[in-house]
Amino acid sequence: MFSRIDHSWLRLYYCRRLLSSQSYTETLNLPQSKFPMKHSRKLELNLEQQNVKFEDLFGISSQKNKCGKFILHDGPPYANGDAHFGHAINRILKDIIVKRKLLENFNVDFRPGWDCHGLPIELKAIPNSNSTRLNPLEIRDRARQLAFNAIDRQRQAFNQ
Repeated sequence: MFSRIDHSWLRLYYCRRLLSSQSYTETLNLPQSKFPMKHSRKLELNLEQQNVKFEDLFGISSQKNKCGKFILHDGPPYANGDAHFGHAINRILKDIIVKRKLLENFNVDFRPGWDCHGLPIELKAIPNSNSTRLNPLEIRDRARQLAFNAIDRQRQAFNQ
């Protein structure tokens, strides 16, 4: 008589009871983290305040000024082409030096710049012309335009 009874409802009951008593987080080997599971607006506001403090770092350093003044003139990247790996290394190393001096309480004056004149830019400006003979003013105008275009491209590359 019991063999004919369908016990699927009993099986379903025990499966639900078993699953409801267990938590899946205990059955999985997940990494532990101190970060909150849900986004907090309070945390976001705190991070924004820290970012404002970081952006005002040079202003704060000028107020401390215990160890004197440190001036770094960032020499070329040459404004005759796109930014490349050498430019990145140059900027990173100078940024490390400036931040180290800030930590040592120096009043830091960091002046970035470009080398926008000279033979490399003029040589690059001459092949861009259609005429074979240009006067010096036309070469300078073309070199100036080439330098401004390269500066804009390099600024965009450094800000990415």
